[in-house]
Amino acid sequence: MPLFVPPLEEAVDPQLVDPSTIKSIPKMLEQIRFLGQNRPSGHLTHLIVMSQVQHEEVALTALQTLLNIKDPRVPPQMLPLLAIPGFSSQRRFLILKIIMETRSVLEPGSLEQVLVAEKDVIVKSGLVKVYARTAGADGVATLKACLADGDPRVRANTIEVIEEQGIPGCEPEIAGLLKDPENRVKVNSAKFLVKLGHPEAFTTLRTMLGSSEVWLRDSVIFALGEIGDQASLTLLKAALKDPSQGIRLSVLKALAKVNNGPARDVLQGMGGDADPIVAQVARGLFEKIKDTPLRTVTAPKPAAAAAPPVAPPVVPPPVAASPATRSPSPTSPAGADLELPSLDGLTPVRPGAPTPLPVPVAPDADEAPSLPPLRQAPAPGGEATDDEGPALPPSKPSAPSAPIARPGPLPEAPADDAEPPALPPLKPATGRPPTASVAATRSPQLPPAASEEPPVAAPPPSPAGEEEIPLPPMKPAPRRPAPQPAPPPVGEEPPAGSEPPPAAPAEEGPALPSLPGIGSAVARPATPHAAAPPQPLRAVPLSAPSAAARPAASGATVSADGIRFAKPRSAEVYARLCSDSPDDHQAAMKDLPFIMGDDQMILLTKAATNPDDGIRLAVAKLVSRKRGPQAIALMQTLAGDPSPLVTSFAQKALTMMK
Repeated sequence: MPLFVPPLEEAVDPQLVDPSTIKSIPKMLEQIRFLGQNRPSGHLTHLIVMSQVQHEEVALTALQTLLNIKDPRVPPQMLPLLAIPGFSSQRRFLILKIIMETRSVLEPGSLEQVLVAEKDVIVKSGLVKVYARTAGADGVATLKACLADGDPRVRANTIEVIEEQGIPGCEPEIAGLLKDPENRVKVNSAKFLVKLGHPEAFTTLRTMLGSSEVWLRDSVIFALGEIGDQASLTLLKAALKDPSQGIRLSVLKALAKVNNGPARDVLQGMGGDADPIVAQVARGLFEKIKDTPLRTVTAPKPAAAAAPPVAPPVVPPPVAASPATRSPSPTSPAGADLELPSLDGLTPVRPGAPTPLPVPVAPDADEAPSLPPLRQAPAPGGEATDDEGPALPPSKPSAPSAPIARPGPLPEAPADDAEPPALPPLKPATGRPPTASVAATRSPQLPPAASEEPPVAAPPPSPAGEEEIPLPPMKPAPRRPAPQPAPPPVGEEPPAGSEPPPAAPAEEGPALPSLPGIGSAVARPATPHAAAPPQPLRAVPLSAPSAAARPAASGATVSADGIRFAKPRSAEVYARLCSDSPDDHQAAMKDLPFIMGDDQMILLTKAATNPDDGIRLAVAKLVSRKRGPQAIALMQTLAGDPSPLVTSFAQKALTMMK
């Protein structure tokens, strides 16, 4: 049965360039940036078309732009794309993010059809939340089927969304999952049942908190923070004595989630903990919540006692006597305002065939806020969660920013080439160890000065002090400048009409090795106590930030550490990872899932050395989705991480990767 796709309701400006006529990848990316920034009439139609092209970078950039726009007309157009085979996991994940984070009206039947047929467990575990929020109690049958799904991520997310939406009718099935073999499913089931007043479920949580498995204890702590009653607070205080630093940090976050008076007192007291990291996190969390309202959590009551408080408001005598005075409540306020034409067999928008309507409907950013953030217990056993990546960069509904932050022509590839040419890496000069600055930048077009460094007898003077960022208007010097003749010996006159003698031969003095961008160095005679030549002038850069990346002449970008990246954005993320600011590290990890190819592996290797346990754990989650010897080698390194959380995840992921 084909999926119903409503018309896009967007008139297309005839002056827009047809995407099918653009053959150059840089021009496609430039067109996507133009559509995202200016949003002309028809921009959604063109972006949806470009999100289906074969080239991965173009499609991902178009999808990221649609995610930033957050137009409520887009998710119904994205849903059928999940049924197209051959799309990469990154592309399908962005499609899922658009569906989940853009407030829109989706047809439950089409959503159920895609959910049941979905094979990717990451996508399915996210779609089940969208379906439950859309169908509500009418989708209990499908939700029960998801509770029996073969993948634990789908089962765990189904329990979470049933608890979130308060959907009745699934309690017996969830009670049976208390014996599930997967820890995350058991924890979510116990948390759901504790909130309904089942005391035996809390006993299950207390038993699991004494497990020797770090992941299980961490999941239980998250659940206790969600419950937030006095019994949960007692267990959290006891867990502060756990030998694992990662567990103690998770307890602090759970106490901040509880956010009542006793929890704040514990947080404030942990600010003087002997572990400096634990003390720093405790102080930061206390400062963050001290001015917020206290959280009031009602203690869970037995399930049998929950019925009397609900019954009195249902049948009061005044209301029962005049039922005609009450106006019927609408079944779906959002659906009442949206009139979808009944067009059967309509397929997603195809290139060159837009369907403009006479009355386009403009999106209202104020009426389309993003859905509330989805919280869940951390995935045990290395299982990936549903709607995190690792964390994607949050998008603001009203921000019209394009996914590529800087305007101007793209430096990734020449204007007419489909793929940027691969350039050989810079080779360090032979005869001495390479320096970071030699690999990072091209040297100025001047020979190095002999007086730049202290005189050393054995090696030639290092040109490291000479390497500066060249000024933009400077033109490169000729590849081989004319050599300066050596002065003739005293008492000899050069014959008339003869050519000036070349530079001193190699046996008279060691010649400096040539570097890329510099002509061959002029050899000087090895005369002892010879007067040094005048100090050459060096170009002073207009600005030279220490950790900034500079675009190479070939279109690639070189970081300050001499690492060559294919994209400028990769070098920016690397610079943030090298920063001393934890905020920069977190921002870099939000962008890292969108970096592709070898650049991502370089960034993952760098992030794996971060002192933050959470960042290294996020690296392990990203690496677990990769294959190949580099990914396995990095995961083996993480398997020996000092953090038990990272080690436990990496060891389990290695068994799946080998």
